Amino acid sequence: MLLPATDGVGYCGLAQHVEPWTLHIAAVAGGGVPAVLTIEFRDGDSITFNIPVNTSFSLTEAFGGVPGVDDLLRITLSGSGANSVVSARARANALDPFIEGIAETDNLCVNLVDEGPISTLLAVPNSWVVDGDGTNGGELK
Repeated sequence: MLLPATDGVGYCGLAQHVEPWTLHIAAVAGGGVPAVLTIEFRDGDSITFNIPVNTSFSLTEAFGGVPGVDDLLRITLSGSGANSVVSARARANALDPFIEGIAETDNLCVNLVDEGPISTLLAVPNSWVVDGDGTNGGELK
């Protein structure tokens, strides 16, 4: 998934055969402005990475060890001129948690601007869904 800062919201995760899966992120802060990359977990926790001006950042991390926490992630990028490439790798027969207009069961990362609207049936934080009630999932924002 391409994640530009101007639109910078995407989701990565799995709904079935979750453990383990690997997230790869490469980001750059261009245009003379620093960038901020944030990874949010389903339990409401998050981790933020500050990317200095004209530098890059990369991350490879294994997830899926804590059901209901790291099986679905919200990734945001801010900073004018920032761009990121995000991908996920999972074991065979893994299925994504996304409900898309064109059904795909292995689209482990989605960018809402290019691929939305996208929904999920997994419980997520209220701030992740359009209707403000994430207890039964909903349309992601």
